[in-house]
Amino acid sequence: MDSRIKRRHRRYIRGGRRTPGPQDAQGAYRSELAGLLGITIIVWILERMVPDSQGVVVIGCDGLPTLRRSLDTDPGRLSTSSKHFDIIAALM
Repeated sequence: MDSRIKRRHRRYIRGGRRTPGPQDAQGAYRSELAGLLGITIIVWILERMVPDSQGVVVIGCDGLPTLRRSLDTDPGRLSTSSKHFDIIAALM
């Protein structure tokens, strides 16, 4: 397939957000979690807007511990006293 056609059919969504929480809770880990949450919300909305659509979502995350924690945390073991509980719980 011609590369011009491939490029023309690609779709991108770009966004930004403020990471919620107090100043002393801010950091790279919390910001990555907030970014993953934002992406999850956008995908959730798109799925509802176009329910019969097919496609692939590729999410880049350079913070492997962040990605593991967001995917591997057992909801039954997550405590409200856990650091960044609010965002991790929302990702579940």
